[in-house]
Amino acid sequence: MDVLTGFGIAVLVGLALAPDLAPSPLVGAALVGVLLLGSRWRRVLLIPTGLVLGGLMGVSLPEGPVLRGPVAIQGRVATAPMGRVADVAVDACAEAGRPFAPCRGRVRVVFPASPRLGSTWVVQGDGAAPTRSGPGGAPDRARAARLSRVRTVLRARSAVPLGAPPEDRPVLEGPASVLAAVAQGDRRGVDEETWAILRDTGTSHLLAISGFHVGVVAGGVGGLVTLGIRRLGWVRPEGVSTAWAWWAGALAAGTYAWLAGAPISAQRAAGVVVLGAVGRSLGRTLEPYRLLAMAAVGVCLVDPGAIATPGFQLSFGAVFGLLRFGPALDPWARLLPRGLGWMGTGLVATFAATLGTLPAAAWWFQSLSVSSPVANLFAVPYMAFVVVPFAATATWAPDPLAGWGLWGGELAVRFMLAVLSQLRTAPLAPAVGPFGALVLCGVFVRVRWGWILTVLVLGLGLRTRSAGGLEVTFFDVGQGDAALVEFPDGRRWLVDGGRTPAVRDALRRRGVRHLDVVIASHADADHAAGLLPVVTDLRVDALWIGRYAGHEELLEAAHARGVEVRVLRPAVVDGSDNDASLVVTAHSPWGSVLFAGDVEAAGEAVLHAPATVLKVPHHGSDTSSSEAFLDRVRPVLAVASVGYNRYGHPSRAVVDRYVARDIPLLRTDLDGTITVRLDPNGLSAYSDAGVRVADTRRATTPNTTTAMAAITMLNPWL
Repeated sequence: MDVLTGFGIAVLVGLALAPDLAPSPLVGAALVGVLLLGSRWRRVLLIPTGLVLGGLMGVSLPEGPVLRGPVAIQGRVATAPMGRVADVAVDACAEAGRPFAPCRGRVRVVFPASPRLGSTWVVQGDGAAPTRSGPGGAPDRARAARLSRVRTVLRARSAVPLGAPPEDRPVLEGPASVLAAVAQGDRRGVDEETWAILRDTGTSHLLAISGFHVGVVAGGVGGLVTLGIRRLGWVRPEGVSTAWAWWAGALAAGTYAWLAGAPISAQRAAGVVVLGAVGRSLGRTLEPYRLLAMAAVGVCLVDPGAIATPGFQLSFGAVFGLLRFGPALDPWARLLPRGLGWMGTGLVATFAATLGTLPAAAWWFQSLSVSSPVANLFAVPYMAFVVVPFAATATWAPDPLAGWGLWGGELAVRFMLAVLSQLRTAPLAPAVGPFGALVLCGVFVRVRWGWILTVLVLGLGLRTRSAGGLEVTFFDVGQGDAALVEFPDGRRWLVDGGRTPAVRDALRRRGVRHLDVVIASHADADHAAGLLPVVTDLRVDALWIGRYAGHEELLEAAHARGVEVRVLRPAVVDGSDNDASLVVTAHSPWGSVLFAGDVEAAGEAVLHAPATVLKVPHHGSDTSSSEAFLDRVRPVLAVASVGYNRYGHPSRAVVDRYVARDIPLLRTDLDGTITVRLDPNGLSAYSDAGVRVADTRRATTPNTTTAMAAITMLNPWL
């Protein structure tokens, strides 16, 4: 590793650690000492300087304003959008009913539709503090916000562009949507079936403006410039003509990346081409690791928070994989017969890039396509040399060329999807947390340490629990419910699953691939929608529900997987959907945990069993947690599963009822994922950061002498 590459990596490390190390210079100094151990003296100054510069990048932007509740902002989109989310550099902001006032910094905005980089908007919506918004072990969105100095997330109710009139760009559907995605970065019309084909074959990156596409544009323009110089007979040294070609390619790459919305992969590729042009102009050798490191630093100079995004990690990881593993795997490509070397090279490149993206892919998406090498062997050159030219012609050429480009492009996309659909396979599901992803990166950087670090991953990645305790994990799933119950005898229950696949992903990260029982308290999406991927992708023995209505898709998946389905009588059979929630209690000799679903007054009236821990009914709605109910249950601790919502949960009156009874109330929106443990030592509770948030030696003995789980207020219905 040369000095400049090490310097670039040090800058990125300093930036990534900035939120943690800034308050503690001593910790930073200790880290520098470890990194410098055994280093050459020429690196002694550059590496700590890079760490310091990276830390300064983390605080280089002005701190964003704190906006809460109904607010309005005016500003410019300053970062490449990730779907509908982008950071806006604000010029003015206002609370509801007040005039605009000058303010500075960035606000993270959830737009109604994906905005364009550099566009100016007036946005009205609801401001809130950045949160993790996910179970423990998931990528921390709040950390990414801190790196961008963002202190407000604004969910837009309305967004009006300023300046130039908005483009009247219709939402294209079918094959034309793929052309729009490739040429303009507009993926609004891509249907789910197309996404599924691309995901299962590991080719979904084709719908991004990838570095490969930018490289094809830069290489094509640079080649034409070189050819023109030679054809015209200009007398120039070879190095000068090469530099002109690089600069022409850089101009073309930058223009294409900007027109496509400048996603991070395009920024990376354009940055590498620009650095290559500078190097050629100065007569320097183009060292690939150096170019990659400098391009990464350049992207983070514009947007420090980019380093914490999946686009950054996947984009730079893919190129790193090509550089790190490509030469080692290249001899295998030479084993193919003469004339098929191109096939071996393509397979090696895809496999190497897949290895490079594995740490980020396993952390963010838990998906690894088995057929990816073969599918990309066909799809990457086909997309670059067939689909992209058609897309460019259909988008930017005048009529009638644009019409011909659209017609040809649609045929080309149909053919590509037809071929890829024949290569679909069920993807693997590697799953790691942040530590596992970091260790995987270490394995790839230092392959000689591979066996040692793999043992560490297996040893530290497997979750262990001390024997003799009942442990319940209340996942942070936003506005919804999901809790994993782990009994002393090893059985596991999942009570509700939130709205998204986040719980399935969290279980995989914890090494949980089998559940004895999955319970759907009722059919509301914030409780039951996330159970579908759990039942589909994990091994589940039994599914318990209270009603058939609303669970049709879940039941179909359960029957297809051979899951035993039981329909149990809820506490209130003829009540509302909320009052008809299944209510279950997990018992142990040291206490019990009551899961009250979304029951309201009628449901609470028939519940009489005391419990040590109470899952707060209905997310803390003022229609639940009545005085009489709390007096009967007498919990030692209460946990509210709640997130951003328009209902005002948890109600102030409800919170006051718990406070008046001296019942500690933990909240997933404030404390993150919460783990509660009942064992011979009493009751303790921890946040997902490992911080103890509750501890008491008082444990209510349940009304049973067995350590087996019991169901309260339930009888077989059908």
